[in-house]
Amino acid sequence: MGIQEFYKRFVTEERLQQLNEKRNKGYQSIEEFAVYRYREITNPYHISWLVEQLNAQDIKLIEQLKASQSEDDYYTVEASPDDHPFLVEQFVLVPVNERECVIHEETLRSLIKEMNIDSKDLKWLEEISPLKRTILLSYADLELEELLRGITITQLKEISKALSHTPASLQKEVFVDELKELLTDRTRIKDVLLSLSDESFEAIRERAENDHPFYEDADEFKELIKSGMVIKLEDEYGITHPKILETIRETNLLEVAEQRYKNVLMKNKKMHTSYNAFKIKVSLPGGENMIYREMVIPTRLNCYELHLIIQSVFDSNNVHYAKFIYDKLVIRVFSGDVHKDDRTDAVFPSSHIQVDALLTEGGSLAYIYDYEAGWLHKIELVEFLSEEGRPYPEIVGYTGPSPIEGSKGLEDFDRLYAILKDKEHPEYEETEALAKRSHYKMRFPKSAINRKLQKLFDGQYAITEFNDENINLVEN
Repeated sequence: MGIQEFYKRFVTEERLQQLNEKRNKGYQSIEEFAVYRYREITNPYHISWLVEQLNAQDIKLIEQLKASQSEDDYYTVEASPDDHPFLVEQFVLVPVNERECVIHEETLRSLIKEMNIDSKDLKWLEEISPLKRTILLSYADLELEELLRGITITQLKEISKALSHTPASLQKEVFVDELKELLTDRTRIKDVLLSLSDESFEAIRERAENDHPFYEDADEFKELIKSGMVIKLEDEYGITHPKILETIRETNLLEVAEQRYKNVLMKNKKMHTSYNAFKIKVSLPGGENMIYREMVIPTRLNCYELHLIIQSVFDSNNVHYAKFIYDKLVIRVFSGDVHKDDRTDAVFPSSHIQVDALLTEGGSLAYIYDYEAGWLHKIELVEFLSEEGRPYPEIVGYTGPSPIEGSKGLEDFDRLYAILKDKEHPEYEETEALAKRSHYKMRFPKSAINRKLQKLFDGQYAITEFNDENINLVEN
């Protein structure tokens, strides 16, 4: 679906009338507006202006979409005009209902390319001579079969072997035609992505997400060259053809990364057949500070016990409602917590759900504490462990501060935390008072928390919300 067809499909007569009234425009039809939008989206100066106006929330949305799979050349995202007023006003995002918008693939890629101009990872492309840069860029305009014809028959045979393919003939033209089909086949490319080393996968994933095909030193990526995903050029440069990058994105990189993660877990699980503990990583993604806690937890915990552990390691006060989300399953920490926001009937109390099944089957889940502030924690299984004796929950590594309970979410916490580190800031005393009311500690008390966890889990029975003697009353 092209850009004009996209706008003809999703822009309504009502939206066009609102636009004419708001901007004092006179578009006579949706067809006329679609032509106008096509001219804007394909104008590099307009794209540059759009990128200059983006706020942090807009940029975050674009970053999230990088690895997503488009549907018929557009993406459907959970967003509203209130969330992204500029993108909606500029018809980059087109609302389809109160909660969802659509964005065209070409528009997204144009924004990403413009955002990448100042990337330190791409500076080398600007620093080479203009003539060499022109020659290098010209390779991206070649057809895939032309690039393949430029490599030796020995290399073509190696690529065929890596793709588990037997050519119909040993003639070079046959190799080229068949490899062109294989390297643009989503199923075959997905198999290759699943088999790559972590380093090679991250390299090709970064190129696909940013639509940037070039490599400064192709010799560092021998595995990708062997599979045909990188073709070596003159002067040690390399290229992943744009058609291959497009195919990689169409495999749904988020799903591929998740499957690679699960494959590693299963391999690790086979190595520890008598495991009695998990190593997990709980992070607060999306903020200015990298925040995570790595810990060892025993097996056979219920989700309420995992809630208590997370509360402890992030020094939270357990005074708000919380829930776990696993796929489409919602697990309420407190059985009396009923929320109309959850668009699913699969809601269960945490005391009745075991953590083991969730981690060993899916490898990760989400935990949200305080619905108003929306502290979203990502829980990931890192490793299966065989611990001597009886394992207790224990922090084994950490980075970043703990949230301030009184803050209104991650963005507000970033602001407050920056103030707390600057005693000359005009809002320092007010922020320090808020932190004290929340019993906030600038220094992370790892040893104290580990002692608390050992004491908490020293009993012989599972802890549930129904027998927890230390439970705080949750505010309504």
